[in-house]
Amino acid sequence: MESVSTPRVVSLTEVAQRVLTEEETKDLIRFGLGQEPEKNWKESLPPDFEIKELPAVLKILIGRIPDVKLTLGLLCFIASLSGVPGQIVQWAWELKRLSVQANGKLLTIMDWALAFPTGIPTEEGYLKAWEAQKIGGQNLLDTQEVWEPPYYK
Repeated sequence: MESVSTPRVVSLTEVAQRVLTEEETKDLIRFGLGQEPEKNWKESLPPDFEIKELPAVLKILIGRIPDVKLTLGLLCFIASLSGVPGQIVQWAWELKRLSVQANGKLLTIMDWALAFPTGIPTEEGYLKAWEAQKIGGQNLLDTQEVWEPPYYK
């Protein structure tokens, strides 16, 4: 008899990882150096900047985590990891989780690197995490309750 597991959001730290590619490593360095680490990404943009000018992956990312404080460098680095909406939503959940664990402090690339010291999920890892959060064809990540405490521990 097969056991049925309860759907849950699986942290990307729990799935198979791979090291960053050369290009991803360059992005990590480029977005991590020269940024103002004490500034939330919203404060780093010009005052007349309009969100509608952002690429779709960034709109998805910031749309899911409007209350998470993170540097512009971290925001851009996460967006550079994938152009696939499902993976961006998974990264948004990870940033929310990290923010809650850090008591809402400003997240930097260093915080990300400490949380993901071995790299990022493999394609299979992303898929495993994505499938684990499905409920009868629907995504747990599309429900409000997984984006609010006490879901994050």
